[in-house]
Amino acid sequence: LEAVDRERLAVARAFGVEVDSAFDWLKRSYPDVTGDTLYQRLRSNKAYAGIQSPTTLKNRHLIDDIPTGLVPLASLGELAGVETPAIRALIDIGGILLERNFRAAGRTVEKLGLAGMSVDEILNFVRTGVTNENY
Repeated sequence: LEAVDRERLAVARAFGVEVDSAFDWLKRSYPDVTGDTLYQRLRSNKAYAGIQSPTTLKNRHLIDDIPTGLVPLASLGELAGVETPAIRALIDIGGILLERNFRAAGRTVEKLGLAGMSVDEILNFVRTGVTNENY
């Protein structure tokens, strides 16, 4: 968990965005959580008590979150020169387990219309809605 979160933070930093680690966010959002690791804090969170794990691999946590969460992170990381081995491993393992090509189905920079842009061009596009192609 921590490796994926470190990669998420690195991708955000590459785009000039400072975000909380999941570890810090949990403590700020749920002051009663305890633990020295992200896993321990997740397990100690009373708000999550009673939430059952999925009983099958075919659930939204994999089917939806991999192509819409992990694939864009890996794709944006690649564009920005940030290595994301843990995220890429989860995409690959999820694809193997579910017999899906999440990289092909997911939200890549190409599918988001960001291919060929630099980090600065993407940030400008996000702020203004204007790309270099608009000129």
